[in-house]
Amino acid sequence: MEHWSSQGGAGAGFGRVVMLGDAAHAIPPSAGQGINQAFEDVYMFARFLGAAKQGKESQGPDADATDHELVLSALRFWQSYRQDRVDQVMAFNKQIDLRRLPDGNAANAERKPFDLRWLFNADFDRVVDDWLTGKEYVAERVEN
Repeated sequence: MEHWSSQGGAGAGFGRVVMLGDAAHAIPPSAGQGINQAFEDVYMFARFLGAAKQGKESQGPDADATDHELVLSALRFWQSYRQDRVDQVMAFNKQIDLRRLPDGNAANAERKPFDLRWLFNADFDRVVDDWLTGKEYVAERVEN
C-alpha cells in the first residue's frame, strides 16, 4: 500500500484517516509478528503525534508550520520508518518460511541462528527525536 493515511487536498481531510496493523501491511504468521507490528504502529503513531504537538510548543521541527503541516510531516516520517521495519520483518518471515521447507528445497536458507536484536531492541525514542531535530531517517539494514 502506497499511503497509510488519507490523501487529497488540504480541505478534503488529507491525513485525517490512518491505517494501522494488517490494514496497512498484512504480515504472514510465520514469524509471529503481525500483532507485534500493529502494536509498534500504534505506539509510534502516538509518539509522533505527541512529538508534533511538543515540537510546535517548543518551536521544534518547523516553527512556522501549521499544526496540520506538522502532523502531516510526522505521518510521512512515521510511515517511512514503519514501512522499513515491516519490510525487514517480511524478509525475516521469508527466511523462516525457507527453513520450514524440506531440506532439499531449503538449500538457500542459511541455518545460522538469527540475530534478532534489530527486532526486539529498536530505539523508538531515538527515531522520534531524530524527526523532532530534523535529522533525515536512514533505515538500519540487518542481514539474517
